[in-house]
Amino acid sequence: MKQYYLEELRKELLKISSLTNKERNILFNELKKHSGGGGISYLELYNIIMKLRKEYKISKIDEKYLKKLLTYLK
Repeated sequence: MKQYYLEELRKELLKISSLTNKERNILFNELKKHSGGGGISYLELYNIIMKLRKEYKISKIDEKYLKKLLTYLK
C-alpha cells in the first residue's frame, strides 16, 4: 500500500484555501501521531479526516476538499 510522507501532505494541505491555519495544525498534528516516523496510508488519512469531521474539528467544506485530495493521491 502506498505511503504518503508528511512533507508531501503538508504541501497539499497548504493548497486547500478553505482550511484555516488552526485546522491545518490540527490535521498535521493528527497526521504526525499516526505516521510513526514513516508515511500515512490512504486508509489512515481517510480515517483521520472522518475522525476530525465527527469531532467537528474540520468543516463539511474542508471534508469535501480533503476527500478530493484523497482521490488525487489515490
